[in-house]
Amino acid sequence: MERILIIGACGQIGVELTLALRAKYGNENVFAADIREENPLLAGTGPFAILDVMDAEATRALVRKEKITTIYLLAALLSATGEKDPKLCWNLNIPTRTATAFIPLKFRCRLLTENTKLLR
Repeated sequence: MERILIIGACGQIGVELTLALRAKYGNENVFAADIREENPLLAGTGPFAILDVMDAEATRALVRKEKITTIYLLAALLSATGEKDPKLCWNLNIPTRTATAFIPLKFRCRLLTENTKLLR
């Protein structure tokens, strides 16, 4: 059984992906997480948690507790915001990848992440 965690679920891509995966795998099998409050479009559609992906221990604990098999890492500052503050973009986008990179090794799950432009 697939148990999916979407980190950054309240962003533009995250909301659509969460809803699509919940339709495919069942609401209870797709766990949405974000540092922000739950997006109104996701409210009542399945499990949600406030999660700071920079907190590697909290992320690992959630993966362990929910028996996650696949992680979608969508937490990032993208184009417009990142170009306004490249240092903030770098300080969020790179450490989050590092913090989550080793989770699949410990918990035998998959990690999928979007491709972002970090530098121009």
